[in-house]
Amino acid sequence: MPQLVTAFVEATKRAYRALVPIRVRRGVRARLTPASAADPRAAIRRFDLPLPSTDPPAVGARASIRIEAPRGLFIPKELERGGVQGYEPDTMAVLLGLAEWCPGPIFDVGANVGPFALVAPALLDRPFFAFEPVPDIADALRSIVARNGLACTIEQLAVGDATGTATLYLSAASDASNSLRPGFRTPTGKIEVPLTTLDAYASRTGVWPGLLKIDTETTEPAVLRGATQVLDRRPWIVCEVLSGWTESELESQLGPLGYRYFQISDEIPLAQKAAIVGDPTLRHPNWLFAPSDPESSLWASVSRWRAAIDAAAGPATRVATSR
Repeated sequence: MPQLVTAFVEATKRAYRALVPIRVRRGVRARLTPASAADPRAAIRRFDLPLPSTDPPAVGARASIRIEAPRGLFIPKELERGGVQGYEPDTMAVLLGLAEWCPGPIFDVGANVGPFALVAPALLDRPFFAFEPVPDIADALRSIVARNGLACTIEQLAVGDATGTATLYLSAASDASNSLRPGFRTPTGKIEVPLTTLDAYASRTGVWPGLLKIDTETTEPAVLRGATQVLDRRPWIVCEVLSGWTESELESQLGPLGYRYFQISDEIPLAQKAAIVGDPTLRHPNWLFAPSDPESSLWASVSRWRAAIDAAAGPATRVATSR
């Protein structure tokens, strides 16, 4: 009888993983696993995150980084559970390949607590800039960057098509789906956050990105509307596309500029698409928008990083809390 129960439970788990999109599963886990309020030490998640290593390894690359963040935050929990391989590994490989391959500073717009804003600076000697408007999330990212001595500038800013302030809606699903768009997710609350455009930021700082990663939960077109001068310089772009929300706007913005569209998947080289069509299953939500035809050397770099990520697969090493 116990064997039958075990088999039934395992079959149920497999069916759940096969039928329910991964982002929905993550949201369910986030809501069902509250942070502990009884002991402040127990409310902090501490672990060492193994990092992918290429052959030969990148100069100055780390073997791991220490993550310490509030237990309620979504991405640290996912990284502890599955490591770098467990959180959008195909997109991470493309981002690392691009970061290694294309020149110029790198902007992570909608950074959350990484993982790109943590993993890439730990592996590659490039200037990184991470934009995250939620104070506790930005604080967690800033603390991890400082603890590990990473070369990543944290900007506690929302990015859109205007400057000033904006209302950010805090998602009931998880902190990974907070958005400036009202009604995108059921909110648990809202906060006022400072708002900039990429053009204003680049003009003020003199930092112009060669690579943009944009994940702002359906306001990606607004980010690009505020980046006319940035786009004139033709950065490479990795962008989330949520089905039914942004496809036509992104095409109208990027098509006239000659950008090519590639949906990110596990097939390298990526296949160019005639149109931007979001994946309703959320299995492949991210796209590469290329200002020119990708060279074979880029795909070789992406493949090398994908193999390294697979080799680094596995859960992180939990760090015991002293009492």
